[in-house]
Amino acid sequence: MFTGDPKYWNSIRVTFTYVLVGVLLRLIFALFVAMILNTKSRIGHNDQKPDPERATEPFTTYKEHLRLYIDGARSHGATPVLVTPVHRRYFNEDGTLSDTHGDYVTAVRELAEEANAPLIDLSARTQELYEKLGPEESKELFMWLLPGEYMNFSGGLEDNTHFHENGAVRIEDMVVDAVRELDLQSLRMYLR
Repeated sequence: MFTGDPKYWNSIRVTFTYVLVGVLLRLIFALFVAMILNTKSRIGHNDQKPDPERATEPFTTYKEHLRLYIDGARSHGATPVLVTPVHRRYFNEDGTLSDTHGDYVTAVRELAEEANAPLIDLSARTQELYEKLGPEESKELFMWLLPGEYMNFSGGLEDNTHFHENGAVRIEDMVVDAVRELDLQSLRMYLR
């Protein structure tokens, strides 16, 4: 479905990057769906970083940049769908998940309400999943690799942000379930 140049979709992009490099219109024509499926777990993660080149403020610039996508999608007849970022795998001592996104999740939820846009709340869904699995079993969703298990990570890896294939599939299933629950007709036709 996505016909834009993939170099604009790498994991270091944030909301205003797309605006600054002048690719907003190309992304709008990508039916907005591609943005959701390719960046749902990255936009909120990277906008909150303290790097002045990438950082946004949740209730001002972050929402303003997301609003550009919403308005642009609607102006071209597309249906924008907002998605809260997936949680990272950080547990508190009591077994509950630690929120590492702060106000960014709240900002997306607010914007969905303000803009009357459908919302897929992956933050809530991933929190429920991780807490159900617990600190040990949830490692299987992420890039927790034993030394020697993968050639590119010969020393092993303990990554609580990026998904292993089975974790990515679980998140994909959450998105598919949400599309069905929200009865998003323009997206349902792509589901099996």
